[in-house]
Amino acid sequence: MSSGSGNASGLRWPDVVVAVGCVFLIAALGWVAFPPAKRDLHSRSYSVPNQFREIHQAMLFYGFDNNNYFPGLNPDGSLLTNDPAQRFELLLDGNYTSISNLVSPADVRPDALAESKYSYAILDIASPGARRDAWTTEAVPDAPILAESPAALGRPEEWSGWVLWHSAYVTAESAAMSVEQAESSRLDTRYSEELPLNVNDDLFVAESADDAYLIETDE
Repeated sequence: MSSGSGNASGLRWPDVVVAVGCVFLIAALGWVAFPPAKRDLHSRSYSVPNQFREIHQAMLFYGFDNNNYFPGLNPDGSLLTNDPAQRFELLLDGNYTSISNLVSPADVRPDALAESKYSYAILDIASPGARRDAWTTEAVPDAPILAESPAALGRPEEWSGWVLWHSAYVTAESAAMSVEQAESSRLDTRYSEELPLNVNDDLFVAESADDAYLIETDE
């Protein structure tokens, strides 16, 4: 007959202390590695990209019915409207998408969904040029066309968000809201294969006629 210890197979207090310490250490490292903006971006890692893909598909179907031009342009390529809200409403009125795809779950504005406050900034096509020329179903890989709105996220000076590119891929980015902000991680963009890259391009500032410039809906 053997008499084993009653707690031989259980955890002892030193083991518990070590385990709890490891949990707190991992949590602390996660907090440092992923500051609030990046944690928030990670939390939107499924819903917003899925919305962007739905919107891009809706824009493609709209284009197929509009001589390959995206919302905001007439079938002959002339300007119909540059207003972001009106362009989104063209997708809604034609039943190409639903309002739930145009309002982000991260939108901080009250009643954004109920009042159709669109959460996304869209490419400016007001003037003739490379941006407007690229506003078609023919993809230009280095051309961003949609991004999370700084106003909707409530962080106009600390923007980080998802970006939809013309070739339907979605990336998580962080870009300065002003050319004066030196520590920006801006993007390289291009709206025509014949043009050079716009190096360190700010998505929300019109720095040239052919660079990325995404505009938000008015309140």
